[in-house]
Amino acid sequence: MFTGFDERKVGEDGEESKWHCTALYCSPNIRGKGLGRLLVNARIEFAKIESTTKRVRVRVLVHPHNSKTLEPLRARGFVDVGKCCAVEAIPASGDVMLLPADGGASNPEVFHDPHVSVMELEITRQ
Repeated sequence: MFTGFDERKVGEDGEESKWHCTALYCSPNIRGKGLGRLLVNARIEFAKIESTTKRVRVRVLVHPHNSKTLEPLRARGFVDVGKCCAVEAIPASGDVMLLPADGGASNPEVFHDPHVSVMELEITRQ
């Protein structure tokens, strides 16, 4: 149930490489020292190097209240392109075991409300 994507111009697989970053976590005792920024930059560089197409798209799913992640991503050039719900975001991060057995039906406002920010960075390789 991704929302807000009607205007996106996502290329076919042969036209652009797509990378999906699902999680970035730093221990509380090392936060605020620039490690997250280094890791994001390393992910972007890796995507550039490993991509086989001229166009590269890097997507990140972020909780909308996580300003400590959202603001640095925006500063790096990521833009908000829409929202998705937790039942989409959690499996995308490889954490399907975190979904309740009922698929979130018992708590729809948490699991089925599209509130997770989807941010993308489009890159053109040389």
